[in-house]
Order: sequence, then structure tokens, then C-alpha cells
Amino acid sequence: LEALERAAPYSTRSAEYFAILGFCQADTSLFYEHPDAAAVEQAHRNIRHAVAMDPTSAIVHYARAFAAMLEGDIDTVRHVARRMVECLPNSAFILGCSAFFSSTIGDHEQAMAHYRDSLALNLRHPAWFHVTPCFDHFQRGEFELALKAVNRIGLNDFFWEQLLKASLLGHLGRYQEAAEQSDRLLAYVPDFARRSDDIIAIYALHPPLAMRVRRGLELAGTISPA
Repeated sequence: LEALERAAPYSTRSAEYFAILGFCQADTSLFYEHPDAAAVEQAHRNIRHAVAMDPTSAIVHYARAFAAMLEGDIDTVRHVARRMVECLPNSAFILGCSAFFSSTIGDHEQAMAHYRDSLALNLRHPAWFHVTPCFDHFQRGEFELALKAVNRIGLNDFFWEQLLKASLLGHLGRYQEAAEQSDRLLAYVPDFARRSDDIIAIYALHPPLAMRVRRGLELAGTISPA
């Protein structure tokens, strides 16, 4: 982020620079309970500026979708997830990103179509693209298949992987394994039980998906029933 900010004097004509700067500014406050309001507003300002500079850039819309997701703005996420593919329909990365955003809001049919297209274009894709089939199987109640998808993500240092594993193992009745994942989750986020609904809602914007994730965590003993 500091490197991006230092590059500002040399990047004033690049919409994608402002988009990525805004993305990183928003990302730094993603899981804080009380994010810096000024930093968040600056992030949105930069992304709006990027959209105004180049509304045809898929990277700009990628940043815009991310910011909308953090705001819980389902309508904007849906619109921008489609718009980024319209801008760059043959990009494996953009298709995978669009799939992810669509999966967070419950548009699983579109998400899985873009996910499959992304993998067909590039088998060496970012591992976090597998969040899309995880969410698809999760909302169908196919917990074993969702767990297999989570195991392909490979982001062991990012606590959302432990969160999903704990929830899925809770649904599957594998309580000892679920407790181990819960311990790892709480090591990263000690106050998770108090903030669980807000944290779940960051990526699970679709209420039925969020409820399934929460129920699994209740079964795992990670959080108390609502």
C-alpha cells in the first residue's frame, strides 16, 4: 500500500492504478471492528475516480465489486460482476473473480458457469477461486463436496479457510476435527464469537448461505446458537 501511495505522482493518468490503490486501501480495513472511516472513504473515492476515468476496464470493475462487497451492496456486486466480464470476456482471471463475487451473493448458476470457463482457460488459476464451488455446494447442503473445495484453496494463513472448515465439519458431525479448526480460527481472531455475524457477512452476503455457515459453526461449538 505504501509503495502504491508513493507512486501516485507518476500514475495520475492510470485508471487501473487508482482502482488497485482503492482496492488495497479497502482491503487493509477489511476485518477491523472499527475501520478507519477516512481510509475507507478515500478507498471509495479512488475507485469512483477510476470508474470515471475508464468505465471499460475490467480491473476497475473488479475493485468496484470488491468495495461493494465490503459495503454489503448486493445489487452493485451483481451488476459489476457481470460488467467486468462484458469488458474482458476471455480473461481467466476476470472470469474467476466474477464467479467469486457472484457466489457471495447467491448467484450460483452464473458463478459456476464463469468458474468453469475460467478453469478451462487457465488451469494454473489462483487457488482462492475454489471458494466459488465451495459456496455452491454449501448452499446445496453438499457438505462433503464443499469441504473438498475448501481443501483446494490452500490459504492456511487466512482465517476464513479455518472458518469454513470448522463450519463444514460441524455440519458433517466431525466434531473433534471441527474443534481443531475452531481453535485455529480463534488463534487468528480471538474475538470471533462476538463478531461472528459481521465477519461471516463480509463474504457470505446471501442470507441463506450466511445462515448455513453460522449453523455449522454452532454445531462445531465455535459460537453459541443465536
